[in-house]
Amino acid sequence: MRGQDHLIAMRRAGKRPAIVFINDFPCQTDWADWNDHATVCVHGDQLSSLDLRFVVGMTVSVSSFDEARAKRIAEICKQAGARTVAGAHAIRINDHQTTTGWADIWQAAEKQEVANA
Repeated sequence: MRGQDHLIAMRRAGKRPAIVFINDFPCQTDWADWNDHATVCVHGDQLSSLDLRFVVGMTVSVSSFDEARAKRIAEICKQAGARTVAGAHAIRINDHQTTTGWADIWQAAEKQEVANA
């Protein structure tokens, strides 16, 4: 996993970006140097060992060229406590074009207070 260090430092300081992108393909992860969107790359990582606790309470976008991996990463984000997870499986048409295969948006249920009667 690459790109998470600055994000973890932000979280420890009580800050968080509006969204974090978790990409399962080679991508730039020097987002903090450019004041860009928080981007974490998990390309090539074993999903069973991913520690995504830094997504607690956050909106997360998951993208992969592999449908099964996209679904599994989205599930790991949910289990880690993300507030909203948008996941997509991108299908390559050629070097410059893609289309979307599987896509899903999930939102955690908000806690409901129950009044004592």
